[in-house]
Amino acid sequence: MFATWAGFLFDKRMTVLEATSTEASEFFGDKALVPVSRRRYLQLLDKVYQHLISVGWALEHPLQGLLRLERELAIALPVGLDTDQLGKLEQVLAVMKGTKAPRDRSLAALMVGGGLRSNEVIRLRCTELQPNFGIEVKSHTVHPEHSTLVLPDGPWRMWLEQWLQERRARNVPGELLCPAAANGKAFTTSGLYRRIDHWFSLAGIEPAQGGANVLRNTFARLALESNRYTVVQVQGFMGHAEIRTTERHLAQAPAAVGEDVAY
Repeated sequence: MFATWAGFLFDKRMTVLEATSTEASEFFGDKALVPVSRRRYLQLLDKVYQHLISVGWALEHPLQGLLRLERELAIALPVGLDTDQLGKLEQVLAVMKGTKAPRDRSLAALMVGGGLRSNEVIRLRCTELQPNFGIEVKSHTVHPEHSTLVLPDGPWRMWLEQWLQERRARNVPGELLCPAAANGKAFTTSGLYRRIDHWFSLAGIEPAQGGANVLRNTFARLALESNRYTVVQVQGFMGHAEIRTTERHLAQAPAAVGEDVAY
């Protein structure tokens, strides 16, 4: 998106630092963007100009007016597993046999029990899982580093402990907590998605959304429903930049109450 913006300005013989609201209005006015994409692109380019401002640039922020006028979008609620689907998934993972089974249960524990994104779980190192089941989540994309916690309710902590014992017994090489192969090789994102789809197939469930994100959304619902954590704490676990992103999960966790619970 930045390259497209820079190219648009280059055709006008301008630099990114010379753009004004006039160029911004023309740029976005010419684009056949659906509202969600329009807002996302505005926010992405806004980050560029916010960075410039933070390092001392003092000229006009060309997108400010457009961002102010941009209407709030009706964004679809996050999709997670419902109680029945989650029960079926837990059951099939609990009885899974074979050398991959302990590792797979650990992967599920990190996503459903800890809320990790796909790129976070495939890169997670053993040293980043703390003895108290806290997780130091490193940044591998645009998402910030943050800390999360494996939920105490459910089989998640037990499954992680079992895999750690199994991993040591097998003497799995490398630093990755949950590698794709016995030689310590990392999962690719597509490889992880295929594994998750395999779990769903075994469980006989068809979530409205596939992949790791549906498991991460399930974590948010479980954390909020537990009444152990506030929305602000869950925001931290999820690594959300804005509280309103976390609040969208409240609609999927109607039992969540209380801003005075302690962590």
